[in-house]
Amino acid sequence: MAPTAVSWLKASDAAALADCVKHTQQAGLKGPGGQEWKAFVQALPAAQRHQDPSRHEKKQLLAFLSGVAAEPEQARQLKRYVKWRAAVQEEAAAARAGTGGAAEQQGEPAAAALSGDGRASSAAWRLVARTRAHPKFQRCYSFPSWEKGWIRTSRLRPDGAEAAAAPLLLGLDCEMCATSKSSNALLSLAVVDQSGAVLLRELVKPEGKVVDLRTAITGITKDDLTGVTARRSDAAARLAAMLGPDTILVGHSLSADLAALKLDHQPVIDTALLYSYKGLSQATPSLVHLAQQLLGRKLRAGNSGDGDDGGDGDGRQDGGGRSSGGAASRKRQHAEGGGTPADAAAAVAAAGEGVHDSREDAAAAMALVAHEMAKEAAGEATAPLDPPAVKAPKSDLVKLLVHSIPASLASPQLPIIHALGKAGAPPPAAVEAGSGPGQLLLVFSNAAVAEAAFSALPGPRGADSVGRPQKELQLAGGFRVRVRKMACHAGAAFGKDAPKDRGQPKTRKRKLKKRAGGGAAAEPAAAAGGGGAEGRSKRRRKGEGEGEGMAAASAAAADGEVTPGAETGKKRRRKKGGSDAGGGGGGTVQEVQGTAQAGEIPGGPLTHAE
Repeated sequence: MAPTAVSWLKASDAAALADCVKHTQQAGLKGPGGQEWKAFVQALPAAQRHQDPSRHEKKQLLAFLSGVAAEPEQARQLKRYVKWRAAVQEEAAAARAGTGGAAEQQGEPAAAALSGDGRASSAAWRLVARTRAHPKFQRCYSFPSWEKGWIRTSRLRPDGAEAAAAPLLLGLDCEMCATSKSSNALLSLAVVDQSGAVLLRELVKPEGKVVDLRTAITGITKDDLTGVTARRSDAAARLAAMLGPDTILVGHSLSADLAALKLDHQPVIDTALLYSYKGLSQATPSLVHLAQQLLGRKLRAGNSGDGDDGGDGDGRQDGGGRSSGGAASRKRQHAEGGGTPADAAAAVAAAGEGVHDSREDAAAAMALVAHEMAKEAAGEATAPLDPPAVKAPKSDLVKLLVHSIPASLASPQLPIIHALGKAGAPPPAAVEAGSGPGQLLLVFSNAAVAEAAFSALPGPRGADSVGRPQKELQLAGGFRVRVRKMACHAGAAFGKDAPKDRGQPKTRKRKLKKRAGGGAAAEPAAAAGGGGAEGRSKRRRKGEGEGEGMAAASAAAADGEVTPGAETGKKRRRKKGGSDAGGGGGGTVQEVQGTAQAGEIPGGPLTHAE
């Protein structure tokens, strides 16, 4: 006999029930007889065996969901989701109707006049809109806030309440540590107002047994936690009490902080999503670099206290990060879904040194928002920035990162080494654990051997979010992993997107003749002063006519004279045995093709990232 449908399910329409069934599939909840949805539909008449819940009648959906709700714990989970979904639907309806409901979805409140303080208010809401328009927003901020322990603030204003004349902006930054329950357990938080003054700051007793306090980054020691009784839930509740529909929460990689708090709030302004780097569509500038570049402030200069400098702070993953390792890379991992301590060094090498200060970082994000609001009020916006001209640590150049290792591959080391040998790559001298799950570091005797190992791997070369070359490696058993270099060309921490990721059509460039000893044809670099040692040539390799590959060859013949010449419309063929770089083969060729990227999260942690 089918279970009796509970009242809170009967009140839902077919579309809502279909959505609930999809949720049970994702959550692994079981229906009548302990069957999942797929098995449940197989027992229906042949014409009704549709896997898509939306193709079923309400009666069938109710029968399955009532079976799910027959188990008490599953009933509680499902009821939380039904309640959560109803709130989201109500807010969406209020936003569509323009009834003064969901503040962050309406954009600018009607009360925000475009004069005086209204200009600043309007600019703040435009930054909210810019944050929401970022391609990573949905991935980063789609929190599972129906789950137990989460707090979701209401986006609806009380009945009859009008939008505030100006939104309240609060800055937030958290520090996290690793515990037996979470790799990003809340450790401390700071909340500041628009002037940078502290409104809330406290240490939190981490959930689970502490594995790593990351003291070098957080500045927090075991002794500091002596006597601390506040829990994550206490801190989240205190912060939630400060938030309303017209309270804009400000931060850098803010989604990681909210995830650690288990607090789902909108509207937000995330400075990690306001700014970008030239030629790196997926990279996220660090807070330290943004503060130095846009505000002229140097963060974390060895200061672990509450300095009076107004505060600035940090950055973001698989390519973008907070600071030099810990929190930076952790925030980046949450937002983009990958990354390692080495990622942090590459992605955030520009981020300064010193211990993080949550108040300083929260105030820095707030200062960046004030900077951008002033530009918005003037009808401008900050253009993409040049990536920091920094090098990856030399110690990283002897390593290759293997990431995206499937969790089902219990002992990945041997299959990976076997695949390297099969590809003709030299074996690593050592294998180290990465900073997160699904990662290994292959350590070679020197940088040249590491480069040779990477070059030997088959398949097209792609790039991660900060431009570091990577390839996909096929393992025995059908498993696939990604292998990535620890730096870009010449050891630079930042490079460029792979051609496929740049969003621009590839065009053929006219070739110019270069008279050099070898007589080989090459494209001179478009650099001022002609084509000497500083020029880098670009050309297409024979057989790569699909427009996928782009080669960067060094102009080894420094004293070669470049003479502009007319080019015939035909593709120039290389002479057999000829040198590519005019100087007897001294140039190097790097192909950047295929897809990016290392360790991104496809949809959320969240990526949630990376």
